[in-house]
Amino acid sequence: MEFAKPAMELMLNYHYPGNIRELENTIAKLHVFTDGQVRVSDLPDRITVKDVENPLRIEYVESEHIKYVLRLKKGNQAQTQLAIGYGSINTLKNKLSDYDIHPDDYAQ
Repeated sequence: MEFAKPAMELMLNYHYPGNIRELENTIAKLHVFTDGQVRVSDLPDRITVKDVENPLRIEYVESEHIKYVLRLKKGNQAQTQLAIGYGSINTLKNKLSDYDIHPDDYAQ
């Protein structure tokens, strides 16, 4: 299986909210359902269609920032809370729950 350059760029730029499992599942489906080169038209809509509304919402920005800091701190919630500047660990835990973010997904 080979990717056309535009399809590869979309795959690399997608943020994969399901992390590695989502990437693995996407590649497995592409392997089964495409012959030869993977083109943009073969990719799922969630990868090719841009949601212009989400990046403008504060909840989206905050959840993406939390995920980013969790990656930097390798899933450590105490360090993440301090780096972000939340007043307490409970604030971070509430945000994790609100945004359905699982710190273990970011531990390495």
